[in-house]
Amino acid sequence: MKTYATVVLAAGKGTRMRSTLSKLLHPLAGQPLLAHVLKSVESIPTTTAFSSWRASVTTSRPIVVGA
Repeated sequence: MKTYATVVLAAGKGTRMRSTLSKLLHPLAGQPLLAHVLKSVESIPTTTAFSSWRASVTTSRPIVVGA
């Protein structure tokens, strides 16, 4: 069985966005930017790239590194 983990490097003050809110928490379409990234990470095992070993791949929770 193959296991993979995703590491999301999420950092930034959001100064170019002219906001006091961190970039990863800045809302887009009603959700924080980080939520959109994590939703994309969640769909990785169902993509066609994993179709040949979908049954033998397990995933672990994504690791988010923020500053």
